[in-house]
Amino acid sequence: MADDSPRNVGDKLEDFARNPLYEKRVVVFYDVLGWRSEIEKAGADQEKIGNLRRMILSHARVLRMPVQVPVNVSTFSDNIVISTPVLDGNVPYFLRSIAAMQLMTAGMHFLLRGGITIGDIYHDDEVVFGPALNRAYELESKIAVVPRIVFDAELLELGDVSWLSACENGVHFLDPFTNQFMQHWLDNSSNRNHSGAKFDEAGIPAAGKLPPVPADVGLQVILNSLKPRLREPLSDKNYGKVTWLFDRIAQRLGQPLSSSYPRVRSKDAV
Repeated sequence: MADDSPRNVGDKLEDFARNPLYEKRVVVFYDVLGWRSEIEKAGADQEKIGNLRRMILSHARVLRMPVQVPVNVSTFSDNIVISTPVLDGNVPYFLRSIAAMQLMTAGMHFLLRGGITIGDIYHDDEVVFGPALNRAYELESKIAVVPRIVFDAELLELGDVSWLSACENGVHFLDPFTNQFMQHWLDNSSNRNHSGAKFDEAGIPAAGKLPPVPADVGLQVILNSLKPRLREPLSDKNYGKVTWLFDRIAQRLGQPLSSSYPRVRSKDAV
């Protein structure tokens, strides 16, 4: 029940009249590729609608869990904005968390595209805006193109992220689909560095201790989850997004590339 006591109303009015300053933060903006088609496929199926809701909830609740790096999280549909203050040594940890979110989401059969920058933003529980959010959105919408999360080179000055990132054609991006990062993610999932109690408190079912899994097996699971997408009727643009990630993982596993699978073009294939 809302607290409408005079004191609470006064606090709200005082906050409404406040003129805050921007804060320099690391800012992430990403969305889920193919979200519109996922909504169309879900239709009025209650379980499918629930799965879409759980996917977004898993991002918001995991990122808000008490961890080493304090974050603010805002969501709208499949658009997610995350920011964290620039503290000594926290940026590599923060980027690891975002890269791990990419793997977790891919394991749920969803692909992310986004941008990360550092700059001025205002971000609280109700409002988020500022030049840094504009820049993160620009990176997502104009630079990322395929299912990857690109970032401004300035972030490289705030800690070593070479083992979880790549640079191609001058574009830096997180690259969690490697044996090294997959093993890191699996080891941390198995050890449950976040206890089951913390997951329960965050409103996320705790799976408990997981058996050790080799990194290549984890990557194969993600590759297998992409195969049905290759067989869906897709436009050239959307097909290229899926094959970019599929071929990247397949090459690392020594598996056949996307061109070895039959393709079904959609009516708007161009």
